[in-house]
Amino acid sequence: HYPLRRQRQMCIRDRDIYIRLYFMYSLMDNESIKNICNVQKYILKNTKKIKHLELLTNDTDKINIGYIGNDYYDHPVGRFMCSIFKNHNKNKFNVFCYHLNSTEDNITELIKKNVHFKNVNNLSDLDIANTIKNDKIDILIDQIVFTYDRMDILRYKPANYIINYLTAPISSIYPEIDYIFTDKYLFTEKNKIMYKEKPKYLKYGLHLLDKNIETKFLCNYNKEKNAFHKNNIIFGITASYLKYDKEFIYAVSKILDKMPNAILFIRNKQFVQEINKVNLLELFKHYECDLKRINIDFISDPNKFYECYNHIDILLDPFVYGGCTTIFDSLISSTPIITLVGDKWCQRYGYSYLKHLQIEELITYNVDEYIDTAIKLAKNKEKLKYYHKNLSKLLKESVLCNTELFMHEYEKHFYEIKNQNKKS
Repeated sequence: HYPLRRQRQMCIRDRDIYIRLYFMYSLMDNESIKNICNVQKYILKNTKKIKHLELLTNDTDKINIGYIGNDYYDHPVGRFMCSIFKNHNKNKFNVFCYHLNSTEDNITELIKKNVHFKNVNNLSDLDIANTIKNDKIDILIDQIVFTYDRMDILRYKPANYIINYLTAPISSIYPEIDYIFTDKYLFTEKNKIMYKEKPKYLKYGLHLLDKNIETKFLCNYNKEKNAFHKNNIIFGITASYLKYDKEFIYAVSKILDKMPNAILFIRNKQFVQEINKVNLLELFKHYECDLKRINIDFISDPNKFYECYNHIDILLDPFVYGGCTTIFDSLISSTPIITLVGDKWCQRYGYSYLKHLQIEELITYNVDEYIDTAIKLAKNKEKLKYYHKNLSKLLKESVLCNTELFMHEYEKHFYEIKNQNKKS
């Protein structure tokens, strides 16, 4: 939390300090776009230039697509990408996957069945870049987590075009990344200046859920007959503890205050550390919340984590950094979610999902509306029963789960980029 001027006086041995400062600025609601852009410029100014590789030409009729990332295992990115890897048109594309992690599991094995898979975790950045170059990749999909120190792979420019997809919801800064996949609800004119990449809009949402793959590895969701158990309404929070700010805690406290029969379930693996639980309860105590009605627990087993949605009537989405995969989990388990729309990408995931589902009554635009909407839904037992019975079905029948529509739109961008390259 040093002032920016003070940080400029520090001896910067590498750019890591400023990368983390940039990451924090980009996600915090109270930081201006001007500050974010200033840090972007400083990182680039203090980054050593890397000479681009001389690329080899792909002379085949197929487009060579490469994916590089850290999370091709039982991780939200790995599960989402399973569907895309499985459904790529293999008659038109050769698909390569470069894994930057020693972790492999059943999701990894499923991915291997559908792509040319290479675990390159132990190679140097230059060796990985040369591997991509030698595979004659036309378009490389960047899925490297920004805070992992492997971004220099991309700065060798090992493919003609690089597209950022499903990483952190911020710009990768570096000019080597040409595009970023997004959708019209996530990416706004107001925050466009924060991104160095040109947006490529996915018409049917940012993620593809393949119902057949997901049910194998997540769980068979079934909303148990415990809604209104003992006449209680159960609100839930499953997003990361790091995403809670004081305004969100205030809103949740007000909801509990106005709903005497409400109980709050908070489930996240970060509560394995008791200090996190203690600190969170202190925040609720500050707003004079009845702590006996707050049930906090950590869940490390993924299947048990997904099952917790069966015990939640309404999910509450944090403000400063909304849920993403937790929203998808909530919807597929027929648990309605209340979301507050912000200006930044990370504050608009719930908005995007609900707009694609055409469920606008759960979308709010200020804190008071958020509180009122949660209370109104909790008191409307018929509406809650409708969502508990139908929400999962609505999701599975929506464009968000339409594999054919999504893949046609997704691959269309690759054809356009390839044709653009031919013309140039």
